Amino acid sequence: MGASCGNHLHLATLAASRGQAKHFALDETGAVVGPLTSLPLARIEAIGTCTNSVVISGRQENETKRSVLRLNARGEIIWQDEFHIAEPLMVSPKLTCVAERFFLVWAAKSEASKLCVVTVNGESLGAQLEFEFDDLIFDLRAVATERALNVACIHGHATTTLELILIAGEEIAKRVTITDAPHPVSPNLVVAGGELILFWLTKPEHELRAQHFDEALQPLGPANVIASTNEV
Repeated sequence: MGASCGNHLHLATLAASRGQAKHFALDETGAVVGPLTSLPLARIEAIGTCTNSVVISGRQENETKRSVLRLNARGEIIWQDEFHIAEPLMVSPKLTCVAERFFLVWAAKSEASKLCVVTVNGESLGAQLEFEFDDLIFDLRAVATERALNVACIHGHATTTLELILIAGEEIAKRVTITDAPHPVSPNLVVAGGELILFWLTKPEHELRAQHFDEALQPLGPANVIASTNEV
């Protein structure tokens, strides 16, 4: 996995033969810069950039224990902490960051499923939030703004639904079902110019669609077809 920070591309890799995670950085010429750093991870699950640092999260040898690490621009570990995921994962942790705050978001198996969130403010790991669902969560993506955490979530049973979820003040403040999303897969979210843009693929049409929303999740127009493979 990789993420850019400044003029460097930071990569976190796992040696399959040893199960040992490493971090290194490349400059614009592709040359390795800084140290090769060993990470206390048996599996890498998420990587991203937060201000001038790189954040990496993953599983330790203990399958329920996770580590979250903050590295400086040279790839040196400057902070780390731990959290636990006791239930089986349905969707592995996703990472999103705004200013000095970042979020880890995942889905776990409960009676049906639940959406879980851990917030890190600076170097303070917050309590885990859990939101129960009556059906199964199949995929999700998250993006943070200064005011809220936004999650695109695909869930259901025999049929699936694409939903936008706004989490603010440790509560779900709003949920919006995307009506123009038959058989959705591969959701993604982008913040651009004060707008939230949701992307997804549809089956069996094999179309890439997008819809714009404001920060309160009010739609700014209908969904648009960005590209289509004509059912190929």
